[in-house]
Amino acid sequence: INSIHGGRSGSTISTVTTGSSSSSSSGGGSGSNPSSRVLQAFVCSPQCAADSCTFRASSNGGVTCWACKNGFVTTRLGGCGCPPGKYPDDSSGNVTCVSCLAGSWCPGGTEAAGSGINSCSNGLTSKRGAAAAGSCVNPPGYHYNLTTASAVLCGPNTYSIGLGWQRSCTRCPGGLMTADSNPGPYTSAAACVLKPGYYLRSWQPVACSKGSWNAGLNRVAACTRCAANVTTAGAGSSSAGDCKHLAKGYEAVSVAASGEITAARICRANAYCPGDVEQPGWVGCSRGMWTRSSGRTSPNECLVPPGYYLPAGGGNITQCTTGANGSYKGG
Repeated sequence: INSIHGGRSGSTISTVTTGSSSSSSSGGGSGSNPSSRVLQAFVCSPQCAADSCTFRASSNGGVTCWACKNGFVTTRLGGCGCPPGKYPDDSSGNVTCVSCLAGSWCPGGTEAAGSGINSCSNGLTSKRGAAAAGSCVNPPGYHYNLTTASAVLCGPNTYSIGLGWQRSCTRCPGGLMTADSNPGPYTSAAACVLKPGYYLRSWQPVACSKGSWNAGLNRVAACTRCAANVTTAGAGSSSAGDCKHLAKGYEAVSVAASGEITAARICRANAYCPGDVEQPGWVGCSRGMWTRSSGRTSPNECLVPPGYYLPAGGGNITQCTTGANGSYKGG
């Protein structure tokens, strides 16, 4: 005989021959002719499609399935197995071929549920549906070490999108940095942030100007301004608490626990406010002198008012007195 087709996949068929004639029976019977002899008993793959299992009487003999079901494909040895990149899974109740899980590779060719899955090694990973160990690559946040075929964590101020055998990590753009509070892995340029006291201009970090601040570890296009008529000691401030220096001609109204001056007003009369000083910001005129108006910025604007004079021996201003011939002080 050359071939006999099984009636159902998974059924047991006994094939016999009696010289020039042959017969077959289901269930392993030996036929009705007493001189017949059994050539081979065989079982088709459970994933072989109906009427697709063949026994070939050749020098080596064997069973061949020429059409499979449930996503299986025929194998070199005549059975059924999942194609490369897939593995047998029975979570749905039936064994079907599903894509290989991320972080593993599946060469295909197996039919037992859960078989044919191989994990990537040395910290490497893979995309879903990988079919070979060569598909294992460095994961995001790592670069690929060619010598050890392993994944290496990206260091500070660098990142890697991964999944591509990157030999090195990419440096943060424009002088940005990764935060010390973030140990990684750094998987994209989004991990690169500003240093405290800086803002972004055309993807370049620029120091906050005097009178503004930024806490950093972010990506902002402008720094936060201090309250009106309040400033900082200089450029590059990183905290609202740095807003504790008053503009010339102004004094503090309210001050936060951090030292931040949250409101300011024009300098009071009979005092001067030199600016670039901390709260309260005003200095009373010496010796009781007055100012012509509020908002004065220098001790030179403290004057003797009309009708008063400064005693030569020191002390506060003194009101003029009327003598026998009268006297006055223009101020």
